[in-house]
Parts: sequence; structure tokens; C-alpha cells
Amino acid sequence: MSPKGPIAWIAKNHVAANLLMLVLLVGGLVTFTTMKTEVFPSIDQDEVEISVSYSGASPSEVVEGVILVIEDAVSSLEWTDKVISTATEGSGTVVVELVDGTDRQQAYQDIKAEVDRITTFPDEADDPVISLSSRKRSVVDITLYGDMPELDLRYYADTFRQELLNNENITLADYAYSVKDREIRIKISENELRKYNLTLSDVAEKVSAASVDLPVGKLDREQGELVLRMKDKRYYAKDYKNIPIVSGAESGTVFLGDVADIEEGFEDSDIVETFNGQKGLTIRVYRVGKQTPNSISKAVQETVADTELKMPDNVHITVWDDDSELLQSRLDLLMRNAAMGLALVLVILAVFLEFRLAMWVAMGIPISFFGAVLFMPSLGVSINMISSFAFILALGIVVDDAIVVGENIHAHRMMGKSKYQAAVDGTHEVLGAVTFSVLTTVTAFIPLLFIEGPMKLLMSNIPYVVISVLVVSLLESFFILPAHLNSSDKPKKDKKRLSFGVRQKIRNGLEFLIEKVYGGFMHVAMSYRYITITVFVALLIITYGSIKSGHMKFTFMPKVERDVIRIYVTMPEGTNIEKLNKVIQHIDASTKVVDEEMRSKTGFDKSYVDYVITGAVSGSSGRVSVALIPSEDRDISTGKFENLLRKTVGDVQGVESITYSSKGLNFGDNLNVRYAHSSEAVLMAVSDELKAKFATYEGVTDIEDSFDRGKKELLFRVNDLGKKYGLTNEEVGRQVRAAFNGLEALKFQRGLDEVTVRVEYPDNEKTGLDNLLQMYIKTSDGMQVPFYMVAEVQRGQGLASINRTDRKQVVNVSAAADGNANPTEIMRELAATMLPRQVAEHPGLTWKFEGEEERRQESMSGIARFIPVAMLAMYALLAVPFGSYVQPLIVLMAIPCGLAGAVWGHMLMGFNISLMSIFGMVAVAGVVVNDSLVLVDFINKFVDKNHLSIEVIVNAAKRRFRPILMTSLTTFFGLFPMILEKSLHARFLVPMAVSLAFGVLFTTVVALVLVPCVYMVIEDIKKI
Repeated sequence: MSPKGPIAWIAKNHVAANLLMLVLLVGGLVTFTTMKTEVFPSIDQDEVEISVSYSGASPSEVVEGVILVIEDAVSSLEWTDKVISTATEGSGTVVVELVDGTDRQQAYQDIKAEVDRITTFPDEADDPVISLSSRKRSVVDITLYGDMPELDLRYYADTFRQELLNNENITLADYAYSVKDREIRIKISENELRKYNLTLSDVAEKVSAASVDLPVGKLDREQGELVLRMKDKRYYAKDYKNIPIVSGAESGTVFLGDVADIEEGFEDSDIVETFNGQKGLTIRVYRVGKQTPNSISKAVQETVADTELKMPDNVHITVWDDDSELLQSRLDLLMRNAAMGLALVLVILAVFLEFRLAMWVAMGIPISFFGAVLFMPSLGVSINMISSFAFILALGIVVDDAIVVGENIHAHRMMGKSKYQAAVDGTHEVLGAVTFSVLTTVTAFIPLLFIEGPMKLLMSNIPYVVISVLVVSLLESFFILPAHLNSSDKPKKDKKRLSFGVRQKIRNGLEFLIEKVYGGFMHVAMSYRYITITVFVALLIITYGSIKSGHMKFTFMPKVERDVIRIYVTMPEGTNIEKLNKVIQHIDASTKVVDEEMRSKTGFDKSYVDYVITGAVSGSSGRVSVALIPSEDRDISTGKFENLLRKTVGDVQGVESITYSSKGLNFGDNLNVRYAHSSEAVLMAVSDELKAKFATYEGVTDIEDSFDRGKKELLFRVNDLGKKYGLTNEEVGRQVRAAFNGLEALKFQRGLDEVTVRVEYPDNEKTGLDNLLQMYIKTSDGMQVPFYMVAEVQRGQGLASINRTDRKQVVNVSAAADGNANPTEIMRELAATMLPRQVAEHPGLTWKFEGEEERRQESMSGIARFIPVAMLAMYALLAVPFGSYVQPLIVLMAIPCGLAGAVWGHMLMGFNISLMSIFGMVAVAGVVVNDSLVLVDFINKFVDKNHLSIEVIVNAAKRRFRPILMTSLTTFFGLFPMILEKSLHARFLVPMAVSLAFGVLFTTVVALVLVPCVYMVIEDIKKI
């Protein structure tokens, strides 16, 4: 009777099998060429941002007038998960983080409707700007620099930015750092205003009314409708000179140009940027939608080449921090490791299997990979560093089922069966075991889909790719591989071939290993099975002890380095810009010192530093970006250069903080605690105490808090005389703000720039206390009285910014940790001692870990909830084919042993346990049960045919020795090149590979030694 069923049908229908193979290969290849490529998976933020400009207002005024009313409006909405607010001088921002799974557009509409209903904003505040946040994905930076006036440099930068946007392949290009806003400044003195009985508000109103462009109606005619428009828009400073501000005066009409200086320029700001010591402006190009880094980079290079021909000789353009180069180098690195891993897998298959069998088993790798690519777009997976690593992770696993099926078909062929009968019988014999082994592996990867927080969007690529590969591999093993092996001729022993001799020697050696060494050892181990089991239990206890004792440290994520070191400098608020520039110059000079010292030590023949970009946002805040040459072209790490630079810069007098960062993946500070309390004094006290505590730990650096001490303030209020004149604090404040901050008459768009027309006093009338005291305040009846007569003044100091979370003022204390400090242990100690004590001492105080620790807790909580579910599912998947409640426990016993192997692998390779290690251990749980599952299945079949005895169990184990050894070796050596990878940019992925490779390797011993012993022990118990 001929075999029936889909496997039997396709085993003899070679055309169907080959067509299925071609569909997977060609379809995957076509899909691959159209997929989005990026360095890391895109992470979108479910946030709605509300920003309000409140010119001249202090942070506390912004909180009272803007922040509180917005928080009241949005906090109770069902979409709201967290509300984060920041008030700075002149502006306020409220970010509403949305609940997971929220309809982003609906939430945006609801929040916008609530904010639009607010009618209590201060008159001086601009209308709120509400936006649905989307993560802009930067691709490349371009800096224009040269020795020229600021206005000229801005003109050339604006021109170049417009050229970029004119390129059809570029959608978004903007200045990378803060730039000064363009302004037309109308400066009119107090004397001129008093001469014509005017105020700055009067002048601003006349300026606003004189520059219009608006439709005023329409005229219906037989020829058609005619639109009526009032158009007298003024775009440049010279256009404002002929605005009449006084009519009917003795000397005739007085024009604005007669009484005011009108000039084109920028806002009054300390913002400055340099590139290698020359004035510069940096433009950052972003990708949008399905745009790729490569297409953006190519378009930028084309635009730069065209623009350079049009620019004068003193304008230079440098392209840097190009993600397309980073992407290509990282993918090349991973592909190189994949190729080496594949080569090792092929060698192992060729050694253990007949050549044609090895070839068809190996063919399952590209079929499974390209088949998985077909599903990636629908799963939201792009070609990136993480998904590429997932394919490497799957490289050794993917052939496991094909090895089991192919090796079993080969064994049946050696029994003398026809190639067709062997293909069908060999496949059917392991059909159940292989199917359930793949399903258990898939089940183990599923918890990685439930990681929470930003890590979810980053790491979900791995289970999506691996599961897709495994599913396609299972189909290939059952519906393509048997047909190919059916078409292969029976292996011929050509003794003249060199390969035959080599394989014969290996085969003889393997037979000796199985029959004599392994068989003999197993008879002893089985005879003393309780001692054997005790040895394994002891190893598990030792492993647990090494973790519990702290011998194995835990870190959140291995460091991913970039080629750029970013240094941020914070000075006391109100610091003169010259002092900040001296600090920046000191860091710049220190960079050169470190470069020279390192070159003299290493003998490196060129500079490690490519360029240095500096910038100042204000007198109190600056940055330095040190761009090193690509890591592939230097012999020291970015981290080492950063540490040396930190030591060379040292402690700088008068600086609040200097922080350094070269992270490629940033999940927040290593150490970060957020305090919340209604009292600012309490927040200052507890944050100062925590900073002092951080300083006691070795290896903890960059300690700072989010308190931004403000400038010294003059606080005033209307006195009794002022009240008699009918003045209020609000009215006096409005006139003082106009005098010292200027009045915004109007805004308009000019090209790519928004231009503000500002009416203000000349610089020499708003520089000192005397100017304030002597200025005149206009009363409601038109009188003008000196400020000092109607107001009283006192000195004070506030905050430059105020941070709030969920309607409470907060402060964050953060720090960085180097290799000498363990952030997890430090946080655990603080949570057990200092932080609870502070809460007890200050009623109402709350604290929360943020930064990396918050991300770790988010990630682990999601996995921890689903691991028990996955384990139960794996138990069920094992219980069904075994028809037993006990035997699945024998198989699942491999999991703790596999985890122990992963830990010992980390010790051997010198890695700390990290979140990536944990992800690898989750994968180990699924992979390591496969060998044990198939072995227990074979033992059951041997026992069914024979009486239970040590000899029968050993014979079953010997029968599975070769495929178990092959699957373990292919998994280990498929990952081995990645484990040895020295590139700093890929090292963060290595712990996951270490977990899986060493977990599987150790479990080989478990499957071949421990499983038979435990099986026999259970049988012993049954006899009791």
C-alpha cells in the first residue's frame, strides 16, 4: 500500500516542491529589495505636545499663567497616561504621554479641543501650538562654516537649506541646534516717546496696522468674481521707515524713521556655534516615511556638490555624522559574521552527513531566511541592526529540524528502503517530535513580544524574525526537503575521493566515540544515576550562588558607542558668555592634548579627531561635539578617548556641571531618581543629599540635578501711591516688560524664516537699575510718572526652569556609571536605605527610578508576566505528544541547565549579565528542550519495542547522539563569529549570542547524560 497524505504527495511531486522553494526564494528577494533600511528600528512616541510662548515671563509666571491651566484641562482625559511640564523663561511646554494602544489622532483631537476651550491665558501669551509628536529620524548633519559676519553666514546657510529642500528626495531639513530668530528691531528712546506722548504699545499698534495683507471682500462682475485685498506688507527694515506715527503735529507728519533706529538683525541671544574654531551653522536632514538613510545621504551629497560650486571661497561645507555610512558598516559587520557562521555550519554538516544530504539540509537556510523576509513588512520589521542580528541568532537554530528530518531519512535509506519510501517514512517518524520542538522554541520567543517601554519597539524585531524563520523552516523540512532527498541518488562510496577518506576517518572516530566512549560512560552514569543527578544539581546551586553573591554583575545594556563624544557644559544662570567660551575653549584644547598624547603612546600616524563643533545656547549653557575618525580606522575605543578627555579637562572652577556622552543607544542615565514634592526647599534638600551620596561611589561621574538656578531677580509691586494713580501690578508689569523685553508688533514669514518685528528701547536705556527706576509709567488718565514713585523693589533669585510631572513639581538627580560601578546594585541599596528614610523625614515626598533602571523594570515586568504562561504552554506542548504528565518535566529540566550554561558562558567570555543576556536566556528556554524532546521520544519508542533496561535507554541515546551533537554544534558555531566580534558597535548584541550558544552547548551534555538518568529514576519511582 503506497503512502498517503500531503508529505507523501509532495515527496514524489518534485515540481510542486521546487515551485514552493522558488516562491519563497524569489518572493523574499524581491521583498528584501523594497524594504526600509535603518540603523535601529524606528521608535514612535505616543505623545501630544502643547507649547505656549509667553515673552518676557519668568518660569514661575509661566507656571501660574500657562502650565497649571493646561494641566487642569488635559489631566482628566481618558487618553492621558502621564503629564510632563516644563516652564522656562518666556515659554511653557506640556507633554501628554498617551496610554498604550490609544488612537493617536483621536487623542490629539480631544486634547486640542480641551486646550482650545481655555480662555484664561495671559494677554501677552501667544496661542498654544499643539502637535502630535513623531520621532524625527536624523540621517546626516551638514555644517557650513567660515570667517564672515553672522548675517552673511546665515544667508548662505538659509540658501543651502532651501537647496536641500528643493531636492525631491529630501522632505525635512532644519537647523540641528538653536539658531537666533530673525528680527526687525525698532529702537525708540524714552525721550522721543515722551516728546510725542507715546508709549511703546502705541508705536507697536501703529506698526502692526501699517503692514497688512488680507482679503476684504469680493466683487461680482459679469466677467467673473473679483477678490478685493488690502495689501501693504512690509518685509524689510527699510519698509518701516515711512510709517506715520504722529499726524497733525506742528512740524507735520512724524514718520517712524524720524524718531527710531530700524535695523535688520537677530534676537538678543548668546547663541553661537563654531566648527574647528570658525563660525558655523549645522543643518540636520531627517528621513520621513519610507525614506532610507542611503537615499537621503545620496541626495545630500548631490546637493552639496552642486552648492559648493555656487558658494564663495570663504564658505566651507562639511558632511558628518552620516547614518548611511554607520548603517552600511554595521550591516557589513553583521553580514560578515553571518557568512562566517554559515560557513562553519556547512563544514559541520559536510563532516557529519553525506555531501548531498548536507547540501539539501543547508539549502533550508536561504529558503527559510528569504521566506521569513516575505512576512517582515507586514510585521512592521525593517532591515536594521537588530533584525539582521536576529537572522544570525536563527542561523544555527534553523537547521535543527532539517538535520533531524534529513538524518532520519538518511538512516532509513541505509536500511535498504527506496529513496521515496525512506523520505516518507523518515519524515513521518519524527513528524510529531520535530513539530512540537519547533512550537516549543516559538513559544519561548513569544515573551520577548511583551517587553514594555521603548525596548519593546526595539527588541520585538528579534522574536518576529526568529519565529518567522522557524515556521518557514518547519514547512521546508516537511514539504521541500523530502522531495529533494527523494530525487537524490543513494550515496555511493567512491573510495578514490579524498573527501571520502576524510569523512570515513571522522565517521569511524565518531562511531568509536559513540559506541565505546559515550556508551561506556553512560552505562556507568546510569548505574550511578543518583550521583550523576546530584552533580548537575550542585552545578545549578553554584551558578545561582555566583549570581546571588554579586560575583556576576548585572548591567542594563552593554554600551553602544558612536564616533562622536558630546559634552554639555552648564554654568550658573546669568554667567557672562565670555566665561562660558573660556570653558569651551579649554575643552577644545584638552581634546588636542589627549589626541597628541594618545598618538605618541600608540604610534598612530594620524589624528584620532576628525573635527570639533562647539556651541553656546546662552551664557549658562554650551556644548562641544568631538567627532573621532570611524572606529574601524582607529585602534582605541570612543569610551577610552572620552575617559582620557574627562581626566584632562578635570574640575573647572565656576562650572555647575560638565557631562559626557558617546552612547549610540540612549535609554536614559545609568542612575536617575525623580523626587516630587510641593516644597521647593524640600526638593533641594533631598536632591543635594542624594548627589552627595552618589559622589561616595567609585566610578560614578557626571552627577547633577535638574534644578536650574535662575538669574538674580528684581521683584517689584505697586505701592500705595501707585494704587492712588489707579495702577495695578499687571499694568505696571506689562509696561516694564515692554520696556526691557520689547513689544512684539507682528510676525510674518519671509522665505523659510519667521521674522519678528519688535519695538523696544535702545540698548543703553535698558542696561541698569537706574534705567528701571527712572522710566516713566503711563497711568489710565494719560499722566506719566517715574517708576520709583509708584513701585517698591527688592532683590531675589528664582529658577531658570521648573519641571513638573503629573501636576507636581519634580527634580531629577542623575549620574553616569563607568565599569567600576554597578548601577543596579547602587539603585537596590538606595531603595532599601536612603530613599525610604527621606520619605519618612519629609511627609508628602515621593520618589521614582527613571532612566535605565526604569527601562529595566519595564522590560523585565513584561517578560516576567508572560514567562509563566510560556512555560505552561511549553509543558502542554510536550504533554500532548508524550501522553504523560511526568515526562514533560524531564524535558523542561533542560531549561535551568541551559540557563546555567549561559551564565558560565558569560563568565568565560568576561561579560556581565545584561538585559540582552536575559533576552538570550529566554530564547535558550525554547531551544534547549528540542534535543531532550526528541531523545525522550526515541527512548519511549525503544522501550515500547523492548523491555525497559539501562541497555535499551543507552541504545536510544546512542541513536540520537549524532543529530543532537550536530544541532548543538551548528547552533554554537553559527553564533561563534558573533561571540568573538571585537567591533564596539556590535558588542551590545554579543551577550545574547553568548547566552544562546553556551546555553545550547551545555544542554548537549544535559540531553545526552542527565535526561537518560532522570528517565530511569522516574521509572525507579514508578516501581515503588
